[in-house]
Amino acid sequence: MGAQVFSCDDSVFGACDPESMTLILLTEATDFEEARARVDQVAPLLGVKVGHQLVVVQLVELPSGVPTFLNPFFAAGKNWFESRK
Repeated sequence: MGAQVFSCDDSVFGACDPESMTLILLTEATDFEEARARVDQVAPLLGVKVGHQLVVVQLVELPSGVPTFLNPFFAAGKNWFESRK
């Protein structure tokens, strides 16, 4: 089986460590505000401490090898995320 290709309906944003600018995760979002909110939701799932400020940048393409959270992930987990607020 070959590599899977994902299409995004919205823009792709990366969350980077502020010191090294290493990509920590990717998310699909309509704008920076939604991207920041989604990064705050999923970063703890990857061991990022709550309150750790990641730098959010808009990307032109979807790089491989980085944990990626697309719209279907958030749609499927909407009730779960809302119950954790």
